[in-house]
Amino acid sequence: MKYLILLILAVLITSCGSESENANQKTHEKENDTLHLDTIVDTITIEVDTVVMPNYELTESDKKSLKNYLTKNQILALSSALNSFNTSEIDTVIINSFIEILRITDTLKNHLIATADYETIDENEDYYPFNIQTELAGLEKSIPGFINSCVAECTEYDCHFQLAPFISRSILTTGTADDEFFELLTISSGDYLTTAHQFRAWFAQMWDYGGASLLGSDIHLEFLINSQKYMTKYNNGNKLLLSLQDEAFGDALHGIYMNHSIKVGKELKAIMDLKIYTPEQNAKLNELYMKVISGEFNMENVVGGRLQFDCEKGNCDFGG
Repeated sequence: MKYLILLILAVLITSCGSESENANQKTHEKENDTLHLDTIVDTITIEVDTVVMPNYELTESDKKSLKNYLTKNQILALSSALNSFNTSEIDTVIINSFIEILRITDTLKNHLIATADYETIDENEDYYPFNIQTELAGLEKSIPGFINSCVAECTEYDCHFQLAPFISRSILTTGTADDEFFELLTISSGDYLTTAHQFRAWFAQMWDYGGASLLGSDIHLEFLINSQKYMTKYNNGNKLLLSLQDEAFGDALHGIYMNHSIKVGKELKAIMDLKIYTPEQNAKLNELYMKVISGEFNMENVVGGRLQFDCEKGNCDFGG
């Protein structure tokens, strides 16, 4: 009997020990799981924290070059806009910074075009506009997305902006006005933007001076609908958006179209139904619409005096 009691006690002790060991093991596993989860969270936090935007500011060399073309106040305004871009966490401030940077660089571009000296060469023996591109090369590092360029078979200076740095910056701000604003610019202009000398995303450039409208692909309509919604919701960058809406209107009247007349007519009707243009503008759109749906393609004020469709098939002259 004594041995039987001892045997029972031994079994109970072994069982309790096993349960304790299992409990300890589960606790240890739970701690490991928690530690592993914390490690993942820490890793994610570290990855997010290491996303750092470059700091943009004018160098002394930049300022020296710009003094030849901009006033002291314009250079100070550009520096201030860059500082706001670098430091602000507010969505509307980033939009306003972009608008100000665009305004001042437009002033720079227009001045360079108006005062161009086609005979002057620089130390690299470059003529205009290549000498200007060399002189202002530093701005491509000092201003977000800024690119020196040229147009008109590279006989005239131009500059434009890659939108990517502004899109990246908008992700880091509070609010979504800037995210939506730069998305609209991408719809209208693709990956880069300038306020002059640019064929927008709704136009198929076929050579230096011309091509065909993409009316009928609903790019115009997408931009017009969303820009109207944006301007109803916010009050930032509206002047630029209105200017792009006017460009969309002008492109719709281009007269040479990549798409079939049926698609062109359908989008024209949808654009008129938005009622965002003036009565005078809508009258012009309606005149075009009636020509398109009637099949009577003779029309004044277009290339060759006749509407052209289905340019994807290559049967258009792709005028200016």
